[in-house]
Amino acid sequence: MNVYDKVIGNEYRDVDVLIFDDFELLEGKENVMDAFTELFKNLREYRKQIVIAMNCPFSHLSGVPDKVIQILSWGYVVEIVK
Repeated sequence: MNVYDKVIGNEYRDVDVLIFDDFELLEGKENVMDAFTELFKNLREYRKQIVIAMNCPFSHLSGVPDKVIQILSWGYVVEIVK
């Protein structure tokens, strides 16, 4: 069983939209980042929508692999200000 199956399993493979909040809480969690990398690639391949929210720009994240930063940069970034 690979990391993807251990962390994610089949639960999110068939969603049309994945909304993930507080992504910054995953900093430094290498196994989870690897699993989400596979999930993002899978959802993108099938042209699904992914929405990621965090409290800072992804460029300010530390402890996040470059491949994850690259995936985050594929999309459209919007800053929401109160």
